[in-house]
Amino acid sequence: MPTATVPGGRVDLVHFLVQSRPQVSAGEAFLVRLWAYLKRQQAKVAEQVRAAAARTGIELESQGPIRVARGTELVAHLELEDMVVNSPVGVILWEGEVGKLSFPVRVPEKVAVGDRQGMIRLSAGGATFCELHFVICIGQSTNTDVDLVARL
Repeated sequence: MPTATVPGGRVDLVHFLVQSRPQVSAGEAFLVRLWAYLKRQQAKVAEQVRAAAARTGIELESQGPIRVARGTELVAHLELEDMVVNSPVGVILWEGEVGKLSFPVRVPEKVAVGDRQGMIRLSAGGATFCELHFVICIGQSTNTDVDLVARL
């Protein structure tokens, strides 16, 4: 029976985390970030997330992990309802170290207030293996924002 060759010869249990602001206003620009890491790297990632969100708080939600072979290109595709994402696709080369992508997003000037669904779809070799779902509220003001982090 043939066996599959694992790139790099090693498979890791990888955690994925999506970080975004839960509330934005019309006309605003913001970042949606995707992190890939091992459980032992969680404290390092948490420190970097806090640094990236220095002026806001952090909320966490978790599930996972997922087996990923080293040397795998993880393709991330961001979809956000009623928002403009000029570069919705990014790639992390998984080599066992913390990986991060940032997606610049803009809220249109004329958009109704309310919740919008977001999703990052992860694939490797053309096959989707994970979807991270989150919600961003378009509101009147973002003075009391906290970062939303959905972790898988």
